[in-house]
Amino acid sequence: FSGFGAGATLVADPAAVTDAYSGGSARGALLMRLPNGAPAGAKSITFSLVGEVPAGTTALIQVFGTREVQGYSEVVLPAYSGPTNTPGPSPTPTNTTTPTNTPTASPTATPTSTPIPGGNYALAFAGNQRLEGSAISGMNGNQTIELWVRPSAADQNGVLVASDTSFTSQGWALEMVNGQLTWWISPGTPVAHSQSLPANTWTHVAATFNGSQATLYVNGVAGTSVAIGAVTFGDGLFVGGHPSFNNFAGQLDELRLSNSVRYTGSFTPPSALFSLDGNTRALFGFDEGSGQTTSDRSGNGYSLTLGTTGGVDANDPSWVVSDLFPSGGGGGGGNSLRLFGSGPADIDRVKIPLLSAGVSLPVNVDNDFTIECWIKASATANPYGPCDSDMGWYFGHVLVDRDVFGSTDDYGDYGIAIMGGQIIAGVNNSNGEEHLCGNIPVTDGQWHHIAFTRNATTGQMSIFVDGQLAGQATGPTGRIDYRTGRTTSYPNSDPFLVLGAEKHDVAGSLYYTGLLDDLRISNIVRYTSNFTRPSAPHPNDANTAALYRFDEGSGTMIGDSATTPGGPCPGQLVPRDAGNSTEHWSNDSPFL
Repeated sequence: FSGFGAGATLVADPAAVTDAYSGGSARGALLMRLPNGAPAGAKSITFSLVGEVPAGTTALIQVFGTREVQGYSEVVLPAYSGPTNTPGPSPTPTNTTTPTNTPTASPTATPTSTPIPGGNYALAFAGNQRLEGSAISGMNGNQTIELWVRPSAADQNGVLVASDTSFTSQGWALEMVNGQLTWWISPGTPVAHSQSLPANTWTHVAATFNGSQATLYVNGVAGTSVAIGAVTFGDGLFVGGHPSFNNFAGQLDELRLSNSVRYTGSFTPPSALFSLDGNTRALFGFDEGSGQTTSDRSGNGYSLTLGTTGGVDANDPSWVVSDLFPSGGGGGGGNSLRLFGSGPADIDRVKIPLLSAGVSLPVNVDNDFTIECWIKASATANPYGPCDSDMGWYFGHVLVDRDVFGSTDDYGDYGIAIMGGQIIAGVNNSNGEEHLCGNIPVTDGQWHHIAFTRNATTGQMSIFVDGQLAGQATGPTGRIDYRTGRTTSYPNSDPFLVLGAEKHDVAGSLYYTGLLDDLRISNIVRYTSNFTRPSAPHPNDANTAALYRFDEGSGTMIGDSATTPGGPCPGQLVPRDAGNSTEHWSNDSPFL
């Protein structure tokens, strides 16, 4: 070997590496140790193999820092059937010095953020209140407007949903007129349904337009279709009332606007929260439970403001616990995401962009954070172990991966995985690297709530399982976000947060097999001591950077329910079978 500088040693160790690539069994390697780092310039290692070399044989070269893989390459060896095959020098990735992890002072306790209860909410209107927001694009052709309505009194007059301020030449209003569902379309003929909406009872209502005819549905029963002209959306969205017309009194929940005709005849009303698909233009679940805005969980970035101002005023409707679907609103809609641990080729995972047009998104947390979710996994499907904190999360069955491939020009990286049936998590940046293993099993086939917290000032990292502290260590301090403006040779993996896989499919990494639900990423440390295991979906609040409910139930789009400025941060499911995303959706949920 040459070019590695003073102090470099090379040994042939028959049990040098025990990693995921070898399935937990020690394997041999030519092991180069560089106690002083290595100078820049070309480097080479020359070796001989005795015996036959089958076609397709590769030499795997990995470059490590303190613990983390900094780079790797595979060199295809020439096939040879004779007694000895001696390849020429094979280039290896340049190994740069990785800073030693410097011990830091023991962290001091920080205040624990009190979670907001709930997650299954509706909005209650008193007859003088409403929501206001911007116009929804893509709603001028085929369309469906649907929601759940619970009037506080029968035979009332009031706007449920409207799409324009003045209705002089555009827009529409879906409302109750003497208790009956009516769709006023400007300019055009009003469409009415003969069935009245009962008081204090949830009723599903829908309006469809197929390009020539409008039809109303009450609890799945179709009314008479009416021929009308074009339907145009108008200049805004009003819910529960309108500045110029009567306001609704009662509760509203689950408003979905779609650019397709979802119903062409009578149907059974939905028995769960609406699912997302490519035709969903906006979907408001009203599940925040507090605050002055409610977010669109379609991923298209719309929001509605309570009342007529950004602050509290008399026009604000009230948050109430919803009994529409008592077993699961606001992220407990009966769905979760299933991953199969299919392996490389950039499949069977969720990819969430960290940047948009070069600007950092809220999901790209930089300092303090809490990453928490629900998992349901078995030891048989996630067997690698035991858990070893001297190894990186990227050698376990990866749940969350936010690393950067072999780079020294980024702020840092982090990740979470299952190893030895426990949670392993780690952080790495220019101040050092640290991993820790939890001590509570999570692969027993039951739902478990897991949380990984990190304090950027003290370096304290903690793992919680079902609210119990399972591991704690002091890691590197400082920021760890993905740096904007950096160039990368891996544009399809580096600038992403990836769920269920090591994002680069590095040789030796493993994949998560199991269910995943209600993933929340926060820009604060939410837990510093034991807490009660959540009994409802994670609430959305001002410190929620991203919130993935996995309640879509179909398709490949993963919506972000957070309302943090600069968001949302939707992701994309990459199915293991490009033509079959259905198998990735499960109706198993920790809240059912």
